[in-house]
Amino acid sequence: MKKEEKQKLKDDNLKQADDILAGIDEQRAILLETHKKELEALDARKEILPRAEQILIIPEPEESRVTASGLIKPETVEQERKSFGVVKAIGSKIKDIKVGDIVIFASLAGDEIEVEIGKEKVEYRILYDDEVLATIIEK
Repeated sequence: MKKEEKQKLKDDNLKQADDILAGIDEQRAILLETHKKELEALDARKEILPRAEQILIIPEPEESRVTASGLIKPETVEQERKSFGVVKAIGSKIKDIKVGDIVIFASLAGDEIEVEIGKEKVEYRILYDDEVLATIIEK
């Protein structure tokens, strides 16, 4: 095969690939437009699933660092304080905590995340199971 023939074959293959990619992009755009409402509804039903050994918490709002008399508590006091939260979801390996439990954890434990669901922002905290200090059980 001559050099010119190889180049023409290569060019033809590249053009075919470009045409295929353009067709895929067109199909994707059509599908997205066609299913826009379904995708928006799916977005409204977003769910966060923690990994196997993690727990998703909705933390109770933290109290202000300013006391009633107007004094500002130092950061070290905040770090030592414990926080409460309601378990929203659990990972597959969590056996002793269930959704709906109220748990106690160190105020700096886990990772804070904020998720926008629809027009509302929801704050969560993701903890490893060993960061949970206790579960509050009603008697």
